[in-house]
Amino acid sequence: MTRRLGPLVALLSCAALFIAAVAPAAQAAPKWALHANNNTTVAPGGQVVFHVDATNLDGVHTNGNFRVTATLPPGLTAVSAEGDGGNAFFCPTVSAGLIECESSEFIFPGQPAKLLVRAEAPATEGTLTARFSVEGAGAATVTSAAPVTVTSAPDAFNVAAFDTLAAADEEGAPLTQAAAHPDSF
Repeated sequence: MTRRLGPLVALLSCAALFIAAVAPAAQAAPKWALHANNNTTVAPGGQVVFHVDATNLDGVHTNGNFRVTATLPPGLTAVSAEGDGGNAFFCPTVSAGLIECESSEFIFPGQPAKLLVRAEAPATEGTLTARFSVEGAGAATVTSAAPVTVTSAPDAFNVAAFDTLAAADEEGAPLTQAAAHPDSF
């Protein structure tokens, strides 16, 4: 009887090790990075175009629906929103200050989901900040911001905006320590 238990114990041990090795892979989840690029200076009453990229950073594809939301400040009025670069988005909410677009596409690792958002600038001058978020598809919510300067002055050559998330660690968190080594730019 003891001889029969030896192979059974060995088989059960191997099965337990296999299950333990496979379980962490099943728990892997996608991770978003969100960037909104736009014309940072616009004339009063002009059009601002935001190119919003929600990129899957992790090693697994997205799982299920996800939503990209644009929250526009008072004065900046939403005009339209649509998928960019072949991405399919359904945008049920396009109101004066809020745009919500949804997609059920699988976004593979390193692939961005691209959204094109158009807004009209107010007649008054000033600096406005649009806010963006992406949520769902098995990943944590991520946010970003994009400033817009409304002015009638000619646009000078300069760096008008810099996304602080450009220097991030392997987890996608912003680097805050001197001499840190960024994982990506």
